[in-house]
Amino acid sequence: MRNLVEKLSRTVSIAPLAFFRICFGLLMAFSLLRIYLNGWIERNYLDPAFHFSYSGLNFLQLPESLIYPAFILAFLGALGIAFGFLYRFSAVLFLIAFLGIELTDKAYYLNHYYFVSLMGFLLIFLPAHRNYSIDALIFPKIRIQKIPFLHIFILQAQVAVLYVFAGVAKLNPDWIFHAEPLSIWLPAYSDLPLVGPLLAWKPTAYIFSYFAIFYDLTIPFWLWSKRFKPIAFAAVITFHGFTALLFPIGLFPLIMGVTALIFLSPERIQNLLSPISMKSNNGRLPSAKHTWVGLYLLVQVLLPLRGYFQGGNLFWHEDAYRFGWRVMLTEKAGLTYFELEFPNGKRSIVEPEEYLNAFQIKEMSVQPDMILEFAHFLNQEFGGNTKVYARSYVSLNGDGSRLFIQPNLDLAALPLSTPNKNLVIPFKS
Repeated sequence: MRNLVEKLSRTVSIAPLAFFRICFGLLMAFSLLRIYLNGWIERNYLDPAFHFSYSGLNFLQLPESLIYPAFILAFLGALGIAFGFLYRFSAVLFLIAFLGIELTDKAYYLNHYYFVSLMGFLLIFLPAHRNYSIDALIFPKIRIQKIPFLHIFILQAQVAVLYVFAGVAKLNPDWIFHAEPLSIWLPAYSDLPLVGPLLAWKPTAYIFSYFAIFYDLTIPFWLWSKRFKPIAFAAVITFHGFTALLFPIGLFPLIMGVTALIFLSPERIQNLLSPISMKSNNGRLPSAKHTWVGLYLLVQVLLPLRGYFQGGNLFWHEDAYRFGWRVMLTEKAGLTYFELEFPNGKRSIVEPEEYLNAFQIKEMSVQPDMILEFAHFLNQEFGGNTKVYARSYVSLNGDGSRLFIQPNLDLAALPLSTPNKNLVIPFKS
């Protein structure tokens, strides 16, 4: 333990941390601008009549009047991070605004948005602005050349947690024994020139599945290795470049490529940033908080583990599924509508399209907690004394559509905290 503390306390150039700050801030600014230019702000946050909340955090959902201001503030905060201008304020501003957007609707949860939130949180406490920044230009006294390696390691460790748990999540029967869902997805690209027939070949899905496990479980350690670092970076570019070409997963490949830069050697990045380096007037270093870093990483390790103690088929009921780095693990599709029973005994069918956009419907139809929450909304929408039943059919990894939510449950009468397992019909292979 003493050797580990000494290793993490050794001083290295601040350049990798500053370079990460610049790249992260610019990427986040680009991401937010992309959402605006594609019209997704109105489509996702202003047009729907209902938004899904995270359990117990519905009070943090932004009203419509604050959606555009939140995007603007997050954008300005991202630029402030990139250029190191009013850095602490900018980092806090970005995180609060970004979280406000993300907590407004659970339907848009993505692993890489969660990852961005964590990295943004860590940057608040790191001295990433104390060189190569506008703050360091304006306030020469804050300039430093060296920092404890711990300040870089915490970001590297967060990346490693994502990868390793993404690999662990792939150690399931469908992925290992049936190459699912890749065996479903890859043949869809069989018409591509040259590689199309290869993608349609059944063994290709198995090869890709096993390589993805190996990649996720080991890539952080290759990136930490001085000897294999160049090969590891080539693997990162190839792996995420390939997934970006084949699968519609947004900015996730680019985010992972950018965050991998934190593993570059300090000397290499220092040479890259030498034209904008600022000499330090003092040698004081930020203190290294080993205990707090250890507690933070402990939480990051324990949080994904909670899903493995739920019992049943986790991919079916999805109890404790989020925040566990389960990336592209299933092909899950569903169809859900609701039957309402009024106090006078009359019944009526409600289609979700009346209140939700297409993406919300797609996500809700396969996630029991969202079905339950929408049922509560419908109960209130129709007077507060209405029974609400879900008629839901879901297929998992091409195994055929089957009844999902127990059809005789009055969902409006159940508390929102009801475990997903108590709502679904157990999955039987």
